[in-house]
Amino acid sequence: MHYRLYVLTNKENAKTSQEARDYVYNQLDNDKSFCGEGGRFSCPIADWFVIGGRWSGALTQLLLDQDKLKEFWEEFEKQKLGWTNLTDKKEEDQQRKSQELFMQYFPKFKGEIPVWRDSSHKYIHEGSEDDAQIVTKKLWEALEKEYKENKKDVESIPNYPILQDDGICDLEEEDGINKINVVGKKWLVVVDYHN
Repeated sequence: MHYRLYVLTNKENAKTSQEARDYVYNQLDNDKSFCGEGGRFSCPIADWFVIGGRWSGALTQLLLDQDKLKEFWEEFEKQKLGWTNLTDKKEEDQQRKSQELFMQYFPKFKGEIPVWRDSSHKYIHEGSEDDAQIVTKKLWEALEKEYKENKKDVESIPNYPILQDDGICDLEEEDGINKINVVGKKWLVVVDYHN
């Protein structure tokens, strides 16, 4: 199954989104407790991962009007835009319809649409530009709200996620994960990992 992980890293580690995504990818790739094949008595959290992946655009979605986004997802499901098969629904058509629907709800949106991105995004290691963002107050509060709605306390989340649960980790593990230590000081990168 696929799981989402938010990874924090110090702002000094990267000057651009691409550098932040590359840095996080390399750190996780070199951490055998996160990804690998395991051994006789231990097993890492993931057998593979990518930046963004199925959650490419998740950070941008956090910053959108959540009521409109909810309405969008309800209509998306109603139209069965996430469902494809070989006979009557081609993935490219569903993707185009999804993007058109998104623009109906967010007509002033600029940039790469943060839903159902090109299928090649699912498994390339570097993700999209918005899959790494410097944490702003608005982004942190949106993340905090998401976790609280899912009955999670952002400030008490362990540094590695519990399996089968979304998580957040700080690569530097300095002073804990909280607003004071994160806003304006960290990059937030979204990771899709498989277990």
